[in-house]
Order: sequence, then structure tokens, then C-alpha cells
Amino acid sequence: MNLIQTPLIAYFHRIYLDMVKRLLAAEAESMEPCRGGVHLDLGSHAGENAARLAAAGGLSPTWGIDYDVDLLREGLQTRGILGIQADLNSILPLRSAAFDAVTVMDVIEHLVSTTTCVSELYRVLKPGGYVLLATPNLAAWHNIFALLLGLQPFSGPSVTDMTDGEIDLVRRLHRRAYDMPEEGKAERPKAAETVHRHVVVLAYRTLINTLERHGFAIESVRGVGYYPLPPFLARLAERLDVRHSVHLLVKARRPR
Repeated sequence: MNLIQTPLIAYFHRIYLDMVKRLLAAEAESMEPCRGGVHLDLGSHAGENAARLAAAGGLSPTWGIDYDVDLLREGLQTRGILGIQADLNSILPLRSAAFDAVTVMDVIEHLVSTTTCVSELYRVLKPGGYVLLATPNLAAWHNIFALLLGLQPFSGPSVTDMTDGEIDLVRRLHRRAYDMPEEGKAERPKAAETVHRHVVVLAYRTLINTLERHGFAIESVRGVGYYPLPPFLARLAERLDVRHSVHLLVKARRPR
């Protein structure tokens, strides 16, 4: 079994890394030039994504919200991110119409109250401001295939965390993606469930409908990744069928 799994893991990890690389590039490309615009990043951790995206749009200052105070301090010390400790499932301690751009990279799938978060995104944006949001797609073909087999979708929602799936190959891929030790080599980190658990994963149409119901005008939806296709075929499939892509990148605007 290990002889079979080794090349499979190497292949799927390669297409995963390709997807991540192209997703990061697409995020940066989607940022609008707005020198001096005020930027907010949700789920900012230590601010690596916040700083990267702010630089792509010429935004300053950048505020980051996270639940982990230690990570917020690290972001302030190393990247100049102005940290706010808050729960993204609740009303945010921020003024209305305060930000030109809000970025939400792989965050909403970890939340219990998706609609509260989306409502708050709209509230804190200035009229004419935009949100850039990335999230896994529940309607991706590999998730549909998992359901046909009677399994939880590979992108979640997950019962415990993403590194504790029902298939050994999937568990090992998730652990490799998060630079975690393989099973049996070390105990899973205590924080794994809160950090890696996907709670509410939206399908393509539901994500669009949720944003539109809260007043957003959708400007673009890009699909990135198309499992299990190799990168050169995935690029074609993403353009032909964004609804079943692995990851979704949505740009939406609060109308003036």
C-alpha cells in the first residue's frame, strides 16, 4: 500500500502546490491600485497575507483581525500590521464605512456564523470599496466524488480537523500541506482542531448568493485548481467550469 501511496501523494501534493502558487498570484493580481487606501485583513494571523496583499494594492495602513493575540503582536512587530483581537463570528469592533479594501483569505470556512461575517464585511467597507475573498468550493468535483462514496467532502465540513479524514491518503496529504508530522511520528498539535477545522464550506452558487443578498455586487469569480487534473489541464478546466473548481476567488464591491 505504501508503494502505491508514495507516488500518489507526490502527485497530489504537486498539484496542490501548483494551486496554492496560482491562487496567491491571482489574489495579488486582483488587488486594485489604491495608494494610501485603508486595508483590513480578516483572520490575519501574523500578517503575512495582509502585508503581501497591501503591498500589491499600495494600501496603507493595514489592519488585521485575529483571535490569537500573540500572532497579532508578531504581525505588529515584524510587518507593521495594526492588530485587533476579535471573534469573526460576531459584530466587529470597527467603525462603519472605514475601509477601502477588505481581504478574507481562507477564513470563512472556519466560521460558525458565515452570514454575520459577510454582513460585517459590507458594513465596514466604504461605498465603492471592495472585498477579495478566497475559500474552498464545496461543489468541487473531488468533494462530490467523496459524497458519492459515502464520505465527508474532502474540503470539509470536518468532524474534527482537516488532518483527520477517513482516507489515509487524504490524511497524509493534509498533514503534508500543513507541514505537520505523519501519524504515529508525533502527537497532533493541540490547536489543530481550531486551526484546521472547516466548519461551513460554501458551494459556488451559495457563496455568490450570500454575498449578493447582503448587498454586494459581484465583479469577478475565479476558480483555481481542478482535482485530480494535472496543472496544464486544470488551467483549461477552471476557465470552462469555474463552478466545480477546487478553490474560489471572489471580488465583490459595495455599491456607491
